[in-house]
Amino acid sequence: MSRSDPIQRGFSLIEVMIVLLLISLLAAAAVPFTAAWINSADVHQATSQLEQAVRLAKARALRNAVEALDNQPAARLFHDPSSNQVRVCQNQLLNTDCTAVWWQTTLPNGVSLAFDAGATQLAFNNRGTATTGAVSYTLGKGNEELLGQVH
Repeated sequence: MSRSDPIQRGFSLIEVMIVLLLISLLAAAAVPFTAAWINSADVHQATSQLEQAVRLAKARALRNAVEALDNQPAARLFHDPSSNQVRVCQNQLLNTDCTAVWWQTTLPNGVSLAFDAGATQLAFNNRGTATTGAVSYTLGKGNEELLGQVH
């Protein structure tokens, strides 16, 4: 190689544009998978929170601080759709807001919770079982949906 031959250094504009095009195509293909993964993670986190709330409500009902008899509610699990909070309540009055909150959590943003027949609460008797028997619920976000039951 002689001193008069030019030395090429770096990348040409075409090479840089091709690399950027490939990166943008890969990113565009990954976005739907990322959104589905995030939705799935949020639904599973909400499932864990709901299961924890059910366990705490059952434990509260077994303690029976309100001295409920037979199938009377000893504790309630209340879902407030406006704030997307799940609460375990101490008072036993049904069809009222949860005023005496014993424990609460907020479900992840965008996750919806629906019980059978549009109910917003579950009551547990002093044996730790749901007063209405098994209750189905649906947790969902985007295309991710999970069905479950509380006994």
